[in-house]
Formats: sequence, C-alpha cells, structure tokens
Amino acid sequence: MARRNYDCVFLALAALLAAAGSTAAEPRLERVVLVERHGVRSPTQTNAALDALSAEPWPVWSAAPGELTAHGAQGVQLMGSAIRRGYAAKGLLPLTGCPAPGLVAVTADGADQRTRESARWFVRGLAGGCDIRVTDTNDGDPLFDGLSSHPLDPKAAEAAVKAKALDRVDTPATHAAEAALQAVVAPRGCETRKGVCLEGDSTISATTDAVRIRGPLATASTLAENLLLEYAQGMPLSQVGWGRIHSAADLAAMAPAHERVSDLTRRTPYVAERRAAVLARTILDSLQGRADAYGDGRARLAVFVGHDTNLANLAGAFGLSWTLEDQPDQTAPATVLAFELWIDAVTGARSAKVVVFYQTLDQLRTLTPETVRQADAKVDCGQAPINLCTAFGGP
Repeated sequence: MARRNYDCVFLALAALLAAAGSTAAEPRLERVVLVERHGVRSPTQTNAALDALSAEPWPVWSAAPGELTAHGAQGVQLMGSAIRRGYAAKGLLPLTGCPAPGLVAVTADGADQRTRESARWFVRGLAGGCDIRVTDTNDGDPLFDGLSSHPLDPKAAEAAVKAKALDRVDTPATHAAEAALQAVVAPRGCETRKGVCLEGDSTISATTDAVRIRGPLATASTLAENLLLEYAQGMPLSQVGWGRIHSAADLAAMAPAHERVSDLTRRTPYVAERRAAVLARTILDSLQGRADAYGDGRARLAVFVGHDTNLANLAGAFGLSWTLEDQPDQTAPATVLAFELWIDAVTGARSAKVVVFYQTLDQLRTLTPETVRQADAKVDCGQAPINLCTAFGGP
C-alpha cells in the first residue's frame, strides 16, 4: 500500500513538473501594435447632397457631417475594454491598475474629430482613469496618408488598378448590390429621375494623390456605407433605408459595392504601398522597439487610430486578407488590426501574427454583448510590397 501511495505521489509530481515545463516553453507575447478605425460616424456628405440621390429625405443625424457619434464613442470604448481584458490575460497588460508609464502609446489622426475622439474613447475602455496621453498628428503629417511624401504616378496607378480589376470594374456581385441599393434609395430613379439611377459602366482614373472609381459603382459604394452607418448607429428600423432595410442581411447584399471600390482603390499593392508607407514603417519600428518620429520605442502596446482607408492600405501593403463572420464591411467602424510580436521561449525566434478584432453589425447597433470577435488574418508575403515575413522570420 505504501509503495502504491509513493507511486501516486511520484506520478502527480511528474505531471506537475511536465505542466510547468510546458508553460515555460510557451511563446511570449512581446509587443503589439493596434491600428483602429474610428467608431460609427455620421455621413461625410450634407443632407442636401444626399437628398439629391434619393426619392425621400435622409434622416438627420445628431452629429455634424463626418463626426463620431455618442453611440459610436460607446462602441469604441467597448472595443478598448475587450482588448484590455484579452491582452491582460496574455501578460501584455496588467490585470488590474494602470499600465506602467510608457507601456502604452496612442496616436490619432489629428485631421478629423472622429479619429481624435475615437482615440480618447478607446483609451477610456483600455484603461479608464489612467494617465495615458493621446498624441494627435499635425496638419500635413504623412503617418495616416503617405501620399504627401510618396505621391502616385497616375499612369502606373491606373495601370495597377486596372490589372487588379482584370479590366472589369463592375462585376456580377456589384451589379446585384447596385440593384439592391436602387430598390431602397430610389426605386424609380431610372424611370422618373427622382433620385439616382445606378445603371451604366464605371471607370477608373488616377492623379498623384488619389485613385478614383467614377460612375454608378462609386455612388453605390457611398450609399451602401451610409446605410450601414444608419443601422450601426442604432436608428429605428423605420428610419434605416426609409424602412426598407430590415436586418444586417439586407445590408450584406449591398456591401459588395463598397468592398469592390475599397479593394481596387485602397488594396491594390502599388497604391497601398505608397499610402501606407509611413504607417507601415512605423508599425515595424514599434514592434522592434525602435524609436522614430512617433514613439521612443518603449511602448509594448502602440495604438494608432485612423480610418478604414488605413486598414485597407495596410492589407494591400503587407499582403493581408481576412473574412469577418456576420460583418459584411471588412473594415467596419471600430475594427482593429493587431500586429503581434511573439518570442519563442526556447529558441528566442521572433514571429509576427496579425489578428482582426471586430464587432458584428448587430453588436455595433446594440452595443451588446460587451465582447468582440476575433479573426486571424492571412499573410501572403509573396505578393506583398512590404514584406512582414522577412522582418521577423515569418508570421
């Protein structure tokens, strides 16, 4: 009997030692860089401009054109809270209390109210009551739009976008989205000219500071985004699409118009590399603890709050792709692109992982539950103009 007890104790001790060894060998999360889109905003166009496109007047928003709404601010705060819990569990942030000075650095695109305020609401969720300063960029700073320092060659940009589009701007999916939008925004627009008519072909053009889609697809992209914002804002369904949109599924049918324009004008590698040139370099500096114009290299969590354009540009520059379940907008309000640097506890090898944190359309709308979803981004370094793999030995 004594021998049996001894064996049990020995086996239990061996199991504990094995568990301890396994824990010690687990990779360590060393640094994280977050790039977040601002929260839900009002349309950037005035109601007068929008009313010219529709059969009926658009709803009046509580915020000025293009500004973060109170509802959007709450959504961003919830994202900050969820990310705090997640990274505290992984040892990057303290479970309780304030992060140590210098541990967290936050930079916002100073050009817009929606980005400045989103950064501050994110910090409230991340560490409410703690002294974490938000730095706003100055006018003309290229961090969130590198074209001021890396302008496009219009001919090269147009050729690159056309090649990505396979010389076909419109697709069956975008035509279906246009038809769905037509039925909501101006059901008889093509007959009576009361409102927009989403028929005809679209074209591509480029200048030194932009690539543009012109024609019905561009208008459809704007309309799809504005209707999604109405839903995400939590407006009564009687106001969302004049009562003709009943669920997130209806918006998903319209989303391909916006996604196609974003894919061509923002994710095309030639364009994305230039627009994300400064931000991408800053992300790599932050992950490697290097000081630059935007940080002293001490922060283990660096946060940059910008626009959906920035998320799409980084996708094209780094060769990233992702799919968000129950969220048709791949760069929806408050969505966060997270670049994580992991250290192998045994070999010391460093590797990067890219994660997307997001809220479904219904989570954005209801602000519940207080959790966010997570999706791993795929990294195709072979197609990326900025190689994330060689920087760290492979994601």
